[in-house]
Amino acid sequence: MSSIYEVRRMYRKLKFRTNKVCKECQPKHKNPLSIWHVGSKFAKDKHKILFVGKTGRGPWGKRNKSGYVCETRNEVNERFFKCTNAYWGYTRKILSIIYGTPENGWDRIAFSNIIKCTDTKTEDKTKKSVKNNCILKLCVIQKEIKILKPKNVIFFTGKKYDEQIDNLFDKLKVFFKAQKVVTLKKILPSGKGNSLKYDQKALLDKRGKWIMRFLITSHPERQKKDRFIRNLVRWIRNGDDNRANKRIKK
Repeated sequence: MSSIYEVRRMYRKLKFRTNKVCKECQPKHKNPLSIWHVGSKFAKDKHKILFVGKTGRGPWGKRNKSGYVCETRNEVNERFFKCTNAYWGYTRKILSIIYGTPENGWDRIAFSNIIKCTDTKTEDKTKKSVKNNCILKLCVIQKEIKILKPKNVIFFTGKKYDEQIDNLFDKLKVFFKAQKVVTLKKILPSGKGNSLKYDQKALLDKRGKWIMRFLITSHPERQKKDRFIRNLVRWIRNGDDNRANKRIKK
C-alpha cells in the first residue's frame, strides 16, 4: 500500500471538517489541505526528507471525492517548479545540491504543512486555538510522520509554533517506540532575534541510535539565500550514515 493512500485513509478516518474538534475550530478558511507531495522514490531514498511548512496561505485546492480535504498536489507541483519566491526557490536549490537536479529531488522528498486550514491569504496569523486543535488534539502532522517514516524532518515554522512542536514529540515517541527525545549539539549557527533559528532534535531507540532527526528553522522568506541553503544542505548531509549519533547529548 502506498504511503499517499495511507495518508488519505487516515484523513477519512479523522473525518476532517465534521469531527468534534474541527466543528469547534474556527479558522477563517475551514478547507483542510491534503499533504502536499510524496515523491515516487521517497520510501527508498537514503535521506527521506520531509519538509513541513506552517499553513497553506489562502483558500486553494478542490475537495476530493471524500469531501474531507482539498487535493493540492497538482498546484504544489506547479508552484515548486515555477514560483520564484524564497520558499520554493531556496528549496529547489537545496534539492539541486543534494540530488543533482530539482526534478530528481522532487521525486525523493515529501512536503506537508503543520496546519491544515488557514486564517490568512498572506502573512501567517494562525490562532493558538487552531494550532492546538490541529497539532495537539487531532495530531495530524504526527500521524503523517508515522505513515511516511521520514529520516529527516525540516520544519519551516520559525518560533511561532515552538510550543506545539515541543509537545508533538510525546506522540511521536509512542508511534516509533522511541526511548527518548534529545537535543542535538549545535552544528549550525543561530541567528539573532526572530530572524533565524536552528533547533535540532532526534528520536532515539533503546540502543541510543537515532531513528529520526528534526530541524526546526525559519521560513526561508527574508533569509540570506546562500547562508540558509548552505546550512540546510550541511544539516542534511550530516545525517548520512550514523555520524549524527556523535553529536547527540547523552
